[in-house]
Amino acid sequence: MHLIMETEGTLIKQLFSEGTPYKVKETDSALRNFSKPYRMDGGAILICTDGEAEITINTKPYTLKKGCEAILLDDMSLFIIGGSHDFRMTMLLYSKEMAFQATYKFAPQFFSYLIQHPLYRHPEGGEETLLAYMKILRDMQSDTHNRYHVLIATNLLRSILLNAYDKIQRFGDGQSGLAGSRKEEIYNRFMDLVIEHARTHRDVAYYADRLCISTKYLAEVAKAVAKETPKQSIDAFIVSEIKLMLTFTDMSVQQIADYLHFPDQSYLGRFFKHHTGMSPSTYKHQEMVL
Repeated sequence: MHLIMETEGTLIKQLFSEGTPYKVKETDSALRNFSKPYRMDGGAILICTDGEAEITINTKPYTLKKGCEAILLDDMSLFIIGGSHDFRMTMLLYSKEMAFQATYKFAPQFFSYLIQHPLYRHPEGGEETLLAYMKILRDMQSDTHNRYHVLIATNLLRSILLNAYDKIQRFGDGQSGLAGSRKEEIYNRFMDLVIEHARTHRDVAYYADRLCISTKYLAEVAKAVAKETPKQSIDAFIVSEIKLMLTFTDMSVQQIADYLHFPDQSYLGRFFKHHTGMSPSTYKHQEMVL
């Protein structure tokens, strides 16, 4: 099935109130909201509370029944084809930046697994914990005068995703944890090495050598698992490290450049702007999520 993505703005951006990076909706109007395919610009968590609906995630069909939870990552697509008259769901939508903060240091295999297995059915009554989190988040989004409401919401989102991480490792799809295919195992080992060594090594050959494989095969693995090149995976990690240091430390751009072994701050600035479209100083001084 070929799906045409909605291009005139994204659903997540449409549903956010100004300045709020998350939104909880209890809705029976999802069929109208998703009457055409939407690509995520951020992330979403759906929990069906009544009835059922036929949906596609990344063009793959699923049945969303009562007690089913779906987790959609950035750039994944959702299309609700149709549902029963009593279909109801609670939906949490959140921005890219909030997702980034909530999932920092999560193992890469968690995301690889979710791309392949975005739907999980809770045992009877097992969804109550998720719905309790959703209720707190819904209350928080109306408490806009609380200066820490976004930080609290981000921590709650992290708790929701950690809970999902536990459940899919123990019960997901009858598989043994998140072992996945041989290529997934190699990619996960690659990303573990990136996390450990990217501060001093950003050349693909270094990681291929550590994995005892050719750079060509590492490229094949990264394309199959992550839909990107090894260099893109390395650069994305470095960009995330720079963002975290700009957001949560008082380090200067020169100090960050030294820490990450860039030749100088100008080189880091060009690298960061190439990947984000803005300079480090602009990113640091813009109104951050947290």
